[in-house]
Formats: sequence, C-alpha cells, structure tokens
Amino acid sequence: PNRQSLPTASDGANPRKLGITGIHVDHHESLKLHPPEYGHNADVHQDIAALIKLFVAQTVFHTKDNDRNTLFFLSRDGYLIHQVLQTWKNPLLHQYFPQIDSADLFISRAISCWLNVNFNTDWLVQSIGHAFWLLQGKATPKQISALLGIEVVPSSLTDREYSSDKDTFIVQEAYVAAGLTQEIRRSILDKRSRALRYFRECGLLDNDGATICDVGYSGTVVRDLNTFFLQEGLGDVPPIGFNCISSNANYALNSISALPHIDFCKDVILSADT
Repeated sequence: PNRQSLPTASDGANPRKLGITGIHVDHHESLKLHPPEYGHNADVHQDIAALIKLFVAQTVFHTKDNDRNTLFFLSRDGYLIHQVLQTWKNPLLHQYFPQIDSADLFISRAISCWLNVNFNTDWLVQSIGHAFWLLQGKATPKQISALLGIEVVPSSLTDREYSSDKDTFIVQEAYVAAGLTQEIRRSILDKRSRALRYFRECGLLDNDGATICDVGYSGTVVRDLNTFFLQEGLGDVPPIGFNCISSNANYALNSISALPHIDFCKDVILSADT
C-alpha cells in the first residue's frame, strides 16, 4: 500500500480514511529543526522578508557612510533584493537617503571567471580549468569549446565526457595540437573587452563610488573584478564595496584577494563566523 510519513501533529485517521497506510515517524530531538533566534514567525517568509529589509537598510547606511552613491545588485539573486529596495516604503530611508541610485549588475561567475585569466602564466590550462569548473568538473569537448568561445573541436578528442581531475592536460594538448590557441586567446580577450565596456556603460566605474550587493556567499565574482581591474591597469576605478546577507568560510579569504579595489563589508548579517 501507499504510505505517508506523518509529523507529530498529524491526524493518522485521515490518511486511513483514504485507504493509505499512515506511519508516524518520530525524529530524535537533536534532528528536529528549530527556527533561528532572529525569527520565530509563524510564516518563514516573514523571517526572510525581515532579513532582507535589515540588509537593505544596513547596505544603504554603509554605502552613504563610505561616501558612495550607487547600489548595484548582482544578478540573479540580487535582483530580488533590488525589488525590495524599490518597493519598500520605509520613511527613514526615503527621507534621509533619497539620493542613492540603484541598478542591477548583470555579471555572474560564468562571466567573471574569464576576467581573472592571467595571460602571463599558463593561461590555456587556466581557461580549460574554468570551463570544467563551470560544468562541475565534467564536460564534453563541444561544451568546452563553446565556453572558450570557439566553434571548432579538436579532432583528437572523442565525443565523451572528460573530467578536470584526470584530463585537463590531455584537453590542453589537443587544443594546442589543433592550432586553436590564438583563436581561444582572441575569444577570451573579446569577452574581457565587452565586460569592460559594459562596466563603463552601466556606471560601475563612475567616480562617485558604488556598493555591489548579493545574497552571498563568498564574493567570488567581485574578487574576480579586482583581479581584472589590476590586470587591465585601470587608474580610474572608484571606491567599490561589497555587501551580502550571508557568508561562508571563503568570504574572509576573498576579502583579502579583492583588495585594493573591492572593500568587503565586515558586518555580514548571517556570517560564517557566527
């Protein structure tokens, strides 16, 4: 018969009326989930809404305190936080901080990883590693070529999945032997050129400074931005901060790697350290 696990408060008679065998599963006390101390609302969505509003207020205060005038919300998760900022009618924010501008920043790890390619080292191995990383460590040659921005696939590579831990150098040698190195290089340089043009057009590099906002967790994308700015030798990068709701163990490490151009907020609401 069909079976349904029942929480403690469920009435086992109702499933039995429907011809379903009901089994009560009682978890050990240590396995039961409890709302964290900041919440305890009957509806978890109210807890989440309160967290996001707290984050929005914190970010606005932090941005103005550091003489920055624009908030950028990192796609995709940051888009929802931006919606809260635009629709939340908080009188304090509207009365005292009306001059803060906001916009969505459309950049993800799938884009930012090409911004930290170092052409002074073994950049092709690094780039192939990025392609594997974007596909969780396994990819076909066609997928790798697509991510590298070329249409050609080395004929020496068979149509199967290759893995980053075993096959990275095999894949690299195949692209080199096929004479595709310079085509890949041009493709990556084009990605970087278009990214820089976008950063200038969207206002991220305006001189009034900005804060980039996200849900979390480690700040990989903004760390890559700092690497890119340094590699490009940009002398006109304004002060840029990074705020997120939650952080993981890599946040502290990335906060160091993101300097000097990106300043990570030290007061993360849901910090990995708490």
